[in-house]
Amino acid sequence: MSSIRSGSDIQIQPLEPPPELLSSIFPWVEQEQERLAQRQASSSKSVDIALKQFLRLLIWLRRVLLQDCAILFSKYPSCPMFRYPPFNSPTFRKFAVTSLSVVDHAEEEVRHALKNLPEHVAATFRGLATDIKMDQRSQRIDTEARWDAMDSRLNELSGLLQMLVGAKSSKGGRKTRTGNAVMSCFHFALFNLTLLAAPETLPKANTSPNHDIFPAMTDVPPLFEPSTMAAIPNITINITNPLAEVSKSGLTYTVAQPTRPTAIPPLSNFTSHPTPQQPPKYQGQPMTPAQLTKWNYLTGKYGEGRVHKHSWEWIHGDFLPVYVYQSVNVITDYWTEWTEGMGGYLSTRELTEAWGAKWRRNNGGQRTECGRRKKVIDLVMELSTRSGWNVQLALRFLTDKYGELYTPRKFCDWLKPENVQVVLVAAVMYC
Repeated sequence: MSSIRSGSDIQIQPLEPPPELLSSIFPWVEQEQERLAQRQASSSKSVDIALKQFLRLLIWLRRVLLQDCAILFSKYPSCPMFRYPPFNSPTFRKFAVTSLSVVDHAEEEVRHALKNLPEHVAATFRGLATDIKMDQRSQRIDTEARWDAMDSRLNELSGLLQMLVGAKSSKGGRKTRTGNAVMSCFHFALFNLTLLAAPETLPKANTSPNHDIFPAMTDVPPLFEPSTMAAIPNITINITNPLAEVSKSGLTYTVAQPTRPTAIPPLSNFTSHPTPQQPPKYQGQPMTPAQLTKWNYLTGKYGEGRVHKHSWEWIHGDFLPVYVYQSVNVITDYWTEWTEGMGGYLSTRELTEAWGAKWRRNNGGQRTECGRRKKVIDLVMELSTRSGWNVQLALRFLTDKYGELYTPRKFCDWLKPENVQVVLVAAVMYC
């Protein structure tokens, strides 16, 4: 019997209602059981397990109903339901009084037992429960962060693969090389995701401080075992420039087998440090006057180092940069990428102001990520325009209020219009 009045889990002996009360609720149950038994005895095809269990459930439910109603009657005797049979009968009223005394006695015994429980034992259980909750929360945050990082990496690789597959081949004989380039990118994706999932069990790729998105790495076959990675010869892959021989877009793809340690080539498809005697090149050829004019304008406006960080395509008389949204660690990184740029690249605001949406090349993944990150950027702008607020205060507020509650990706997904209003109201109480 459950104690509705106290709501506690008290173990007491079942309190059996009188038979006449039981028979007044679902009085036809026993008859249906007998009929079912007769049908099953006459024919093996008449076995009905569902009906049999349903009738047993009704018998159990009427017992529970009477027990709980007995407790409810002691608390709400004027309830309208107690004006109808069988709850208005003297037998039920007597059963209710008996039930109440039994429950009161059981509660008193429980209180007496718990009163003598040592305080340090109770404190130990509270401490254990707190530690378990903290560990669970820490593991959940770590798992969410790892999945967000993996999702962001997949978006980056998806953008590159779509550019590779969508590139038009100038000759039929070059389709094989296009397929090889796509497969190389796919192997590269598998390698990066495996490193992300188990960083201590796989060998680390060769890295360079000048390459922060796609570092040099050991070549990965389509099916590989971690134990065999050390025997694979070093192969340098410039994965940012995958189609030099395959497309007219200006992107290059180079695979070289070094005979001795060599410097990692720059990510740009231009000569990194042109000298007066060697003007910058595009697709391995000296730039045309129009290209050189545009190139000098870009380096003069944004700086040679930041310009060389990107790969470029010459389209309709203008250079179009290649950029994939960067992985972020904290919510404020979205604003940093928008205003200052990350990893030495141009900021997304500079890219948008100079080339509009063209730099995203109508890529679905890039377009979705742009909309997701724009919600945070717009929120920072709105907060910074409030009286007494500025950008630094807005960023500190988002970090203090939501930095520990959400990963960057989860915060963007949570930031729906109705939740934006929640943030704005919370900001009023922050200062």
